[in-house]
Amino acid sequence: MKRSLILLLIATALVGCSDKDTEAAQETESNKEEVQKSEQPEENKVERSNEEIQREGELIEIGQTVNGDTGKVELINIKEFNETIEQGPLKIEMINAKLIENTNSTQAFKQHLSQFVSHEVGDEVTYIQIRYNVENTSDDELYWSNLKNIVTDQKEQINADMEEFLLQSYETEFLGNVQHDYVQSFVIKNSDINEVKFVFNAIEDLNSYEKITDEIEYNFTFD
Repeated sequence: MKRSLILLLIATALVGCSDKDTEAAQETESNKEEVQKSEQPEENKVERSNEEIQREGELIEIGQTVNGDTGKVELINIKEFNETIEQGPLKIEMINAKLIENTNSTQAFKQHLSQFVSHEVGDEVTYIQIRYNVENTSDDELYWSNLKNIVTDQKEQINADMEEFLLQSYETEFLGNVQHDYVQSFVIKNSDINEVKFVFNAIEDLNSYEKITDEIEYNFTFD
């Protein structure tokens, strides 16, 4: 129960709008987001539609902040991709990647993060967040476990399978012509990064687990 509550609070503060299973959960989420928005400095507010917030996330301008349930959250860098890459029958629409700093981190947030990293979690935490959509353009049933690794130019390698801490965007099965949206976050030790490499897992047949494609890499810079 405690773990579930922590996850709900984290998802609310860091991701913004997300689908909930019940109307009551939707109302609670909406109320929390309104509180967070009202706490932003006036100069940081940008008029955007709900669809844009859903797609891009709450924070889109460097220096923009939100005071939420995990502490103070600030966007320190962002890369807008607007690019679609293909991996066999999958189309991966890359939306954005963000470097986010969480200061005055709550004890609950630090305890949650400690499950996903090997180092001690302090009051200041920096993480990279990636948003992308994936569409299966075939009728085949596929297994694809999304991100495998993240590598930075500070010689840091992240095991994405084990270190993703939001735990709400981990669809692995594509039952025919369907689409899944992903928002994933990973703690990084050194925030002074520019070059980043994403490694996406291979695609397999859902029923036979026969490999359909190899892993692919996607490289970008924040500049």
